[in-house]
Amino acid sequence: MESRALVTINVGGVLCPNARRSFEAAAARWGADYVELKTVTPDAPAPHFLSFELFRLCPADRIFYIDGSDAIIRSDAPSPFDLCPPTHLGVVRNDPDRAPSIEVIRDEQEIEWALYNHCLGTQYPCAAYCNNGVQVLTRAAHTGMLDRARQLVERLSGPRQLVRWLDQTLLNYAAADLGVPVLLMDETWNYMHSEDIGHWNGMERFVYHFAGSPGRHTILLSLDWQAPARPAAPRPAATVAPIKPTAEQQQIHRLALDLTKEAICRQADQPVTSLDQLRVLPSRSGPVKQAQFMTPEFLFWCNRLKTMPEWHSALWDFVMVCQALWERGMLRAGRRGCGFGVGQEPLPALFASLGCEILATDAPLGVMADFWQKCNQHAASLETLNTRNILPRAEFWARVGFRPVDMTRLPQDLGDFDFLWSCGALECLGGLPQGIEFIGKACRYLRPGGVAVHTTQLNVLSNEKTIDHGPIVLFRRRDIKEMQQRVSDAGCRMLKPDFNSGTSPLDLYVDRPPYGMPHLKMAFGNFIATSFLLIVEKPSAGSADQANSGQ
Repeated sequence: MESRALVTINVGGVLCPNARRSFEAAAARWGADYVELKTVTPDAPAPHFLSFELFRLCPADRIFYIDGSDAIIRSDAPSPFDLCPPTHLGVVRNDPDRAPSIEVIRDEQEIEWALYNHCLGTQYPCAAYCNNGVQVLTRAAHTGMLDRARQLVERLSGPRQLVRWLDQTLLNYAAADLGVPVLLMDETWNYMHSEDIGHWNGMERFVYHFAGSPGRHTILLSLDWQAPARPAAPRPAATVAPIKPTAEQQQIHRLALDLTKEAICRQADQPVTSLDQLRVLPSRSGPVKQAQFMTPEFLFWCNRLKTMPEWHSALWDFVMVCQALWERGMLRAGRRGCGFGVGQEPLPALFASLGCEILATDAPLGVMADFWQKCNQHAASLETLNTRNILPRAEFWARVGFRPVDMTRLPQDLGDFDFLWSCGALECLGGLPQGIEFIGKACRYLRPGGVAVHTTQLNVLSNEKTIDHGPIVLFRRRDIKEMQQRVSDAGCRMLKPDFNSGTSPLDLYVDRPPYGMPHLKMAFGNFIATSFLLIVEKPSAGSADQANSGQ
């Protein structure tokens, strides 16, 4: 008689107790052992890669694997072992027509799939994307597939470290490589993604998989999975019909994907994997441009940030702050940095992983923070600043501190730092004067020879009319020049801004609601905005250089 197990991952205690009870009850009904994997093995670069070692770590003949951090099983779910033949891999296909957020994942898979073909000399067509958050596997049929996926991890992500490998893509690729039969199960077995959280009606499906959706932990804690199924409540009618991509949007989206695949395949042939391989570009004050996304440096920092390369100004903010600070010798052991308005960004963890001592700050609750808290872009403590596991938790807590700071009322006792940074915070202080004033006043925290790097939103269309107050404002060229003067008055200098925003196809494209990719310039009300980098330097003690914002 075959042995069965329901297996989930619970590294770091991420498993919700209510979800655990639903897993244990399901395992008992299905005649399966209940198994939690709690320790990352040397062969797994991250906890979720333990799914490739299921038959190494569990002796069962057949396994029902479920993502433990954000899934739950209804009390009357039938046995998946009876529904899926032992010869087939049982999975559910992500459907971008139902959940638009899956479109981003599908793009990531296409990029990585192209890289696998390039590195391995294969020409497999990109398969339909199947999610591996819920799977039914058999030892005799699928051990080889998991071994192949693990080999791909070792071969592709080890020395090259190109991107944040998606375990789903690796599983799909390994299945295609070995010709594994796949059973596409009904989506009631893996009902995914955040679009439905706003219309929550209870346990209507056998398995709900929140797939990282904000707010999932609160729902999982209180969800009555033992309740009988209820018919879906009517959802509010859409007030605006879904906007289908235009021919131009489809064409520019395809160009962006092709350019990314070209860049990462070139990086695969000549990998940049360490800081000493980086080039000095050099970074200067100026707007986002297409060419910057195609450099080895951009892909290097994406890897260190544990994110896929994507044509988005928010990622550009992170990368350019990193590059500008590295070029000026700031990202090394012994340096002390302070980030303002950090939200839930990964930079504090990244800088700490390079040996820096970091103070992360964000607005106190009630000071423009309520708005950003609703958008899941506010930090109230350190807990939200290492979610990508960029460095071990103990090291993170040893090197990173947190303090609430109102950027419009800077404290006198914050301390002094080798470097300061902020990403998209200046435009969120309530008005243009507040952002301009912050740039000058923050200079007092810089040690001699220190550097401040900020990104903000530039109004591309007008040097007169703009959005001058509210949750988000748009700075004009004249406002940037006013910042230069404030910096000079504070004894520092801002590198002379370059306002040329580029002439390449993605430089000229303007993203419009509902926003997608690429997102280098965006329509914002009646204006067009783009990200803009500001680099401020403080002369070294005894330096003959004079603060000159025109340099």
